Amino acid sequence: MEHQVLELDRDWAMRHCEAGRGEAARWHESGVEGPEAYRAEVPGDAHLDLARAGVIPEPLLGQNVADLGWMEERDWWYSTSFTPEADFLGDRMELVFHGLDTFADVWLNGTHLGQTRNAFVPHSFDVTHLVREGENLLVVRLDTGLRWAREQERERYRWPGDATMPERIWLRRAQFTGGWDWGPRLLTVGIWRPVELHSYRGLILRDVYLTARLLEEGRAVVQAQYEIESLADGDLQSIVELTLDGENGAGKRLEVTLAPGPNLIRDLLVLDWPRLWWPNGMGEQYLYDVRCDVCVGGQTLDSTEFSFGVREVSLVQEDLGEDEGQSFTFLVNGEPVFCKGANWVPADSIPARVTPEKYWALLEDAVEANFNMLRVWGGGIYEDDAWWDACDNLGLLVWQDFMFACSAIPDDNPGFAAQLEEEAGKVIRRLRNRASLALWCGNNENQWLSQRSAPHTTGFGRPTYHEMLPRLCAQLDPTRFYWPSSPWGGLDANSERLGDRHAWDIALNADLEVRTRYKAYTADRGKFISEYGFLAPPVEASLREFLPADEVRLGSPSWQLHENTFDRGVVRHVIRRYFGRDADELPLESFLLLAQAYQAEAYRYTLGHFRRRAPYCSGSLFWMYSDCWGATSGWTIVDYYLNRKPAYYAVRRAFAPVAISLIEGDNGLSLWMVNDRMESVPGVLEYGRGDLSNSDLEVLHSGRLTVEPGSSERLAHLVIPELSEQERRRRFYWARFTPTEGEPIQDVAFLTEEWFRLEWGKGELAWQVEALDGDDLEPGEERFRLLLSAEHLVWGLWLVHGAEVSVSDNYLTLLPGAPCEIMVTGPRESVEGMRSLSVSGLLGGE
Repeated sequence: MEHQVLELDRDWAMRHCEAGRGEAARWHESGVEGPEAYRAEVPGDAHLDLARAGVIPEPLLGQNVADLGWMEERDWWYSTSFTPEADFLGDRMELVFHGLDTFADVWLNGTHLGQTRNAFVPHSFDVTHLVREGENLLVVRLDTGLRWAREQERERYRWPGDATMPERIWLRRAQFTGGWDWGPRLLTVGIWRPVELHSYRGLILRDVYLTARLLEEGRAVVQAQYEIESLADGDLQSIVELTLDGENGAGKRLEVTLAPGPNLIRDLLVLDWPRLWWPNGMGEQYLYDVRCDVCVGGQTLDSTEFSFGVREVSLVQEDLGEDEGQSFTFLVNGEPVFCKGANWVPADSIPARVTPEKYWALLEDAVEANFNMLRVWGGGIYEDDAWWDACDNLGLLVWQDFMFACSAIPDDNPGFAAQLEEEAGKVIRRLRNRASLALWCGNNENQWLSQRSAPHTTGFGRPTYHEMLPRLCAQLDPTRFYWPSSPWGGLDANSERLGDRHAWDIALNADLEVRTRYKAYTADRGKFISEYGFLAPPVEASLREFLPADEVRLGSPSWQLHENTFDRGVVRHVIRRYFGRDADELPLESFLLLAQAYQAEAYRYTLGHFRRRAPYCSGSLFWMYSDCWGATSGWTIVDYYLNRKPAYYAVRRAFAPVAISLIEGDNGLSLWMVNDRMESVPGVLEYGRGDLSNSDLEVLHSGRLTVEPGSSERLAHLVIPELSEQERRRRFYWARFTPTEGEPIQDVAFLTEEWFRLEWGKGELAWQVEALDGDDLEPGEERFRLLLSAEHLVWGLWLVHGAEVSVSDNYLTLLPGAPCEIMVTGPRESVEGMRSLSVSGLLGGE
């Protein structure tokens, strides 16, 4: 093959200096090697390089990040040398930087190639006449862009309340690095994605774009679009070969005459009985292996390989009647999808640090929690290919924001507007073959904030969100829906009647009493909930990872630095209101579990509400899935260290394909079941009531039931009789559905909202561990069955274990006389060292 790639990821050196000093010292001609230089990793970041060298401490531990502001002002110089093989030099040589953060100047062999000002997209330089046989010197100077941004006009674009680094509106970099409620100010800088030198002969296969359309009678047509640049002086006779390998795959051979320069070629390929790609929970995630070769004279001059899923995704907005407004429902392969998931922010405050292994671990946990969609929030990054590979393979639909969040943008500046158009074009072309990509969205909250706070502010972004982006999406990716903003509902950007909605009315209310009233969400009538959330701390093991040993306590200086800025006493108020305790007087372990229990119950309850409203509500994506650093108070259900909070398990149950819930209303409790599956589910439904003081469960109903596919239905209403105050404090109701195939699902409801008012029974928790055999275990690893049972109802049971132990379930509710079976994997001594605590036990005085 004539297209060759030299990866330039080795032997980089880095040094930093005051602005301009490197040019004066002519480092662009000599490189930066010397006594003041450090070894650098590419891809990487200057913070990581200095931390490895022992110059700075790990930025995300303790209060370290507060002392690193000086790095924002420096110039960062990188250099390396490379020597191509003798046969590497071709007709065209291109140097490609897949990510330069943020302002960069590039020199090759002392020649200035150009300057870049966008960290999000690749930058390519024609170096055909600069690369030479023997040693070549590549030098890059970077800075955060902050010095330049300070010199630009900002007052005209300032929005009320925009205090997170106002200079950021001019910088095409991850906006959250300037500081957000859930993450620190840490302006990254470095060569954060790979660097490659490409050598071409004869032609360049610039792009292959595939779209699929499902036909009747078990067929699909795939349209292929090829962009090929011919490097010849005259016409070039070539053959384009496309193959989709896999079950019921196909191939096509096309003879093409290429004119000098760019060529655009289109062709069709028919698949008989194609295997389709489905979201998680609806079917398999089948991906065809695609290969495209461009040949001349029997020789392959360029080729590409990627995976492709055959599916159709659309968005339906239909009239729901005068009382409800308009639907907002995704269809995949013609089937409606209730979108279950969360918002995705970068998995590290230093995005270059995130490995493919961490991406896969996070996304596999999301699938285990029954997610089928993630929204990539517009203040982060366009995610790495490894992230997209995981989404494609795991069946996670992606709502993709363009990278604009919570600010004005100076798109009335012609140069800046041109930069935005170049960025959008590159991003669309890079991601449009992804099976998981479901929707393009113009920004995060900019229209909503403009309507609320600054309706006449310059920089509203209409030319970008309503003209440029929809034009490019229609031109470059016409099969996908474009949505102007999140939230967006037209005249009312955050409408409950149409579009998507950010339901922050309660969780960000200034009144702490209102703010912690999670059951008030049952009044929300939104059609697609794309943001809302609840705060909680992580598990204690995670706190000990990022807090100094003498600061692992509520309110310590490091604790406060890592606390969400929207907390403002929320978690303390939750502890008083729902658990009747003073947070500052609780042992740390007790405080953590009670705060986490509130978040878990709030997510469980509210997600149940949104799912019950189907088809009037078609999705719920809470804010947010995982952390970018160790947070003592966060919206997330999985923390920075990949430890699950209790809310993870509550969300997993709330998002289960078949779910049951008891909800207050109409002077009693209503029992609901929802079924997201595409087939009916038969089983036995039981419900009844119990008393916290004893082990008796009264069965009010037991009978067979078939839950219809795609249904949300109220099956029963339990009228609550007049009860004394003491009876209300002891009474609970339960419901359980046992499918013919599968594990039982259950829900429990109490009659008193403040959990500390309940008279929790005291009883022994029976704990039995049984060793199991297994051929799929790692050396030294063992598997066990943990059987749990209790005489009285146990609520919020948390199994405490080390990192070397994994459990199949946690944060449990045990009904009296109903044993629970948990699979546990890990070393025997660690499994035997597990222990438990429960919310009901803490409140009951055990």
